[in-house]
Amino acid sequence: MNNVITLMLDSVIWESVGKSRCKVSPTPFLDSLKKESICPSKMFSHGPYTNAATRSLYTGRNTLDDFGYFFQLNTSPVTDFQVFHDVGYETYAITYPYYIIGPGMQKHIDHFYYTTGFEFNSEWGGIYKYYHDLIGDRRLTSEEYALLKCRTDLLFQTWLIFYEDLLSKDEASAMIRQQLVGVDLAKDLCLLQKEYEQFRNGKENYIDDLIERGLDHVLPSINHILIDKSISREYLNGIHRAHKGFFSKLVKNNIKANICKNAPTAKRFYLAFERYFKYSDKEAFLFLSNYLGSLTSFQLMKKRWGTEKWQNMPSARTQLQFIADDILKNRESDKPFYISMQIEEAHNNIAFFSYDCQDDNQIEEEIRVLKMYLDELGAGFRGNIVYYLALRYIDYAIEEFCNRLKSLGLWDNTTLLITADHGSSYTFYPLHSRRVNCFDEESYHIYSIIRHPGLKGRVIDTYQNSRDILPTLLDVVGIKPSPYFKGHSMLDETRPSLPYTLGEYMGPGCPDMHASKPMWLRAQDENYLIGYKVSVNQVFEDGELAVVFDLKKDPKALYNINFAFDRKKVDYLLAPMKARFLEIKKDTEIFMNKIRRWDGNYDDLVNN
Repeated sequence: MNNVITLMLDSVIWESVGKSRCKVSPTPFLDSLKKESICPSKMFSHGPYTNAATRSLYTGRNTLDDFGYFFQLNTSPVTDFQVFHDVGYETYAITYPYYIIGPGMQKHIDHFYYTTGFEFNSEWGGIYKYYHDLIGDRRLTSEEYALLKCRTDLLFQTWLIFYEDLLSKDEASAMIRQQLVGVDLAKDLCLLQKEYEQFRNGKENYIDDLIERGLDHVLPSINHILIDKSISREYLNGIHRAHKGFFSKLVKNNIKANICKNAPTAKRFYLAFERYFKYSDKEAFLFLSNYLGSLTSFQLMKKRWGTEKWQNMPSARTQLQFIADDILKNRESDKPFYISMQIEEAHNNIAFFSYDCQDDNQIEEEIRVLKMYLDELGAGFRGNIVYYLALRYIDYAIEEFCNRLKSLGLWDNTTLLITADHGSSYTFYPLHSRRVNCFDEESYHIYSIIRHPGLKGRVIDTYQNSRDILPTLLDVVGIKPSPYFKGHSMLDETRPSLPYTLGEYMGPGCPDMHASKPMWLRAQDENYLIGYKVSVNQVFEDGELAVVFDLKKDPKALYNINFAFDRKKVDYLLAPMKARFLEIKKDTEIFMNKIRRWDGNYDDLVNN
């Protein structure tokens, strides 16, 4: 069996790779892999941010199956680690602990390498703040308490495992040893154990206290493990001073490329005023913020690198070098391996060099590569130059890693899945309105390839969904698909292709599917892009047709015509959307019945 490595590139759009948006490709190495890769050109994620998008990517199921991503992947009957582990692979997770990989998932992971500390603030914004805002008006319902009891127990168990691993397993801390300097892990573990005991002795009281006090609660104060300890602001500023000419040219080229070519048209302003005055649409002029962002993208990056928590984990090159030189080079097992990791440079806090490195030679080498690209590119692009430089850095780091695989004798028996989780609304082209929580194509249309030794490359140009990626990967390496998959192999020619793509997630904030919060449903074909908001507590027809774009007349989807549109024209897209809504509604009620009688066994929550 072939070894398998998954490189998840956070926030990479299909069209940003290659020459679709730039006269010179920022990804020459990735482009070269196409000759022996499966390349789906119409691959769409379910959601526009990581928790929503990876729920489908790593399970082969729909994002809102199994109560969605409220429990991350922990309620899914199948995950990527599980399918590989079950057929004899040695599995390696290189990840951050607050992704909440609970005990049920961890039994399928042989080696855990943490990339940062446990960031409770992420949990607060993603789960608990929603209930904090609710209790100003009312007490939590019994169902909400039931959900939070289960979710908080999972949080504690995962967090405790993290500290126990750091204290007992050298490999768990291998990538973050610098971050651990001065941290009293035993003390933090003891405090966390006391908090867990208090929770177990009075769960509703503990939850009330947690959501009322919020970030003033003791839990946010426990983590002292920060990637910031690996980043020298003085060194970063030194890079800027040493390469002032490069950074100055970057800024000039960016302004030259965008100030006129990317400027909003008179029509855009006219229709924005019309929506604002006719429909009180407060988001009508948000495109101006994105236009400003396209002109000042590097200035924003430089400002951010001076702030705490600018980055969440080690740089791409640091992680890939570690995998090659510390894991693969020293590996003694005869088993095939499965490794999964995440690269974040193209994410919101964009970076295009190894920010955690203070090796002058390495930084000089990276700037040389970027300078050559910038010189060749000139002003031949539109949008965020920092984003394209991040892609050039990522491509360079992956090429170096693949060359290392070759020198280790692993290239010819290793399959690579290189995929984005979701797209990005920070490329600033086309100029849309909302960022992240939106229905825009660039937030969903993702880059994804599966490179397999000896495979004849092919482009798949039919609509696909990220739930199809894991089944296809297994098909390529000859592993039988899980019966729990909802996706299908893209190589299965007997499977009917759909003339549209559907997306689904729970919008911004907490993904409590049993609440009155609307789910955000999306459909797109060659003619229309539509976004629909409806709660599981509603009748489908009572939902809101939030956006409609006529892609024949408006291919960049700039002009939302939902307020003056004959809904019957998109009934053919609303019909499969409604069918999926009814599935979600039924699945959610089944899951809530399990929650109501939950006794502490997480296996009982898995949808078998």
